[in-house]
Amino acid sequence: MEMQGQRRLPLPQAIVWAALNDPEMLKVCVPGCEKFEVEGEGTYTVVTALKIGPVSARFTGKVKLSDVQAPQSYTLGFEGQGGVAGFGKGTSAVRLEPVEGGCDLHYTVNATVGGKIAQLGQRLIDGVARSLADDFFKRFEAELLRRNPPPAEAEAIAAEPAPVPSSDGGPAGVAADASSSAPGQSIDTAAGSAPGQSIDTAAGSAPAQPVGAATGSALPHSAPVPPAPSRASDETSQAPSGSSSARFWIAGAVAAAIVIWLIVR
Repeated sequence: MEMQGQRRLPLPQAIVWAALNDPEMLKVCVPGCEKFEVEGEGTYTVVTALKIGPVSARFTGKVKLSDVQAPQSYTLGFEGQGGVAGFGKGTSAVRLEPVEGGCDLHYTVNATVGGKIAQLGQRLIDGVARSLADDFFKRFEAELLRRNPPPAEAEAIAAEPAPVPSSDGGPAGVAADASSSAPGQSIDTAAGSAPGQSIDTAAGSAPAQPVGAATGSALPHSAPVPPAPSRASDETSQAPSGSSSARFWIAGAVAAAIVIWLIVR
């Protein structure tokens, strides 16, 4: 089986090369990969679980890098055993070519398979191989962009201001909801007077706040409010009582009668 392809990646060649040599990165991107560990210099142990047509198997094998030309190309040799499902082995050449805005990844694969897998037919095997390769590079590109976001996106995230909480726990600059105000609260808007706050006195709430009559301004909250003098009580205290007034007029009438009697006499 022979296969080749190309994919453009929107990242510098050096970043892509480092990712192609990162075992953790390759483990995330290889379809069905359960293990991708370093065994020696340029050698890795790989375990993958794959389904090819009606055949499902877990393949255990090795991957070895050779002809390494950093950061441009290398050759990857692989072999794996899947028990009764069969085996596979081959080589893959990978090459990176810098282009404007990123780099192009070129690859070629030459492989042979045996066992039950080989009995499925060349067309089915080729289709599955191409699907696995396409899946690998989609995952590879997505993981690259996740780990290395484009500069414009990274700057936008860094420049986005964090919301500043206000004293009441909400975002700054947001007015309090009118529904959260005290019941019955109103603002005096009469011309010539300062805004005065009146509070509904129903249901045992605080009495209304008085407003200064002379200046038209509201009294300070901190100053105590003196009780208003009662006009009726002042007049009552100054005027004589009913019984005292009657005695006064009787005495005056008696004195006048005596004076008249003396004159007549």
